[in-house]
Amino acid sequence: MLLWTAPFLTLAAILYLSGRYHLFLVLRNWEMVLTPSGRRKIQQLQDPIELNAPMADCAYEAAARARRRRDAAEALRLIELTFSVLSTALRTG
Repeated sequence: MLLWTAPFLTLAAILYLSGRYHLFLVLRNWEMVLTPSGRRKIQQLQDPIELNAPMADCAYEAAARARRRRDAAEALRLIELTFSVLSTALRTG
């Protein structure tokens, strides 16, 4: 059995490492091509998302707790709050 799995495991390892290597090259090339203006625009998109993501996570976790308590009204209110935070982040981004 080991003789059959060893080649497949080796191939899987080679493919994984090859994919990681190519990802590194793509990211490096992207950084070299990106202009300062492009970097600023990407940062402007990232900032609201990074600020609002923890709020959305917190509201979603609270909604899950409310659901476990079988408090449907509170769970729905918190899901709506999560949606509001995410939609605001996308609009401002």
